[in-house]
Amino acid sequence: MIKKQNIKSYIHYSMSVSGGFFGVYALLNHLDIFASSQTSNFIYILASLFGRNWHEMLFRLGAALLYISAIVLSSLLVKRTHLNMRLISICVNAAAALICTFTPTTADNVLALYPIFFCMAMQWCVYSGAEGYVCSSIFSTNNIKQTATALTEYFCDKDKKHLHKARFFGMTLIFYHIGVIIGYISCYLFASRGCWICILPLTISAVLVLYDMKVKKVELSKIESL
Repeated sequence: MIKKQNIKSYIHYSMSVSGGFFGVYALLNHLDIFASSQTSNFIYILASLFGRNWHEMLFRLGAALLYISAIVLSSLLVKRTHLNMRLISICVNAAAALICTFTPTTADNVLALYPIFFCMAMQWCVYSGAEGYVCSSIFSTNNIKQTATALTEYFCDKDKKHLHKARFFGMTLIFYHIGVIIGYISCYLFASRGCWICILPLTISAVLVLYDMKVKKVELSKIESL
């Protein structure tokens, strides 16, 4: 039985697996392009502009706009609808995995990663943390900082809240890199056709989300019956 207070953390860890998977998939199959963030992409947009590589600039600009559109769409759906964005994000990730699986290997490397640019931006908005912490499930830089900072603060003052924080961010890092390992193996075995394997951890995430929804429904029915 999964403890109720831990379920959101487990969901966050599970989605971090898919974040790691998509990260390594993009890097290994498409010229080290990291489609989970926009830092390097914006740098390349400017480099392509000044280098007059209009073809690459337009494709990368399209990727940036797609990334932004996923953030805007996620925010609007949360504010204006009652849709279950956790399940929608998982379905979008699964669709992206299938699209990447069947994308021709001759496709432009940036264009081939458009589905990942979109789904990772949506996942970043929907799965943005747990246990009161803001924590990315699609890249690791701030998670490394938070883990190291929390451990240092615990070493200094022995306050267990810092140890709790370090555990949460550290576990996120561990599960993210489990996703990296799964993604690496899938690419080793199937090259760019191995993206469909990401559907397996996504299925686990969906089961956890459905379980959480069921628990909330039972709790609500108990309250209403009082």
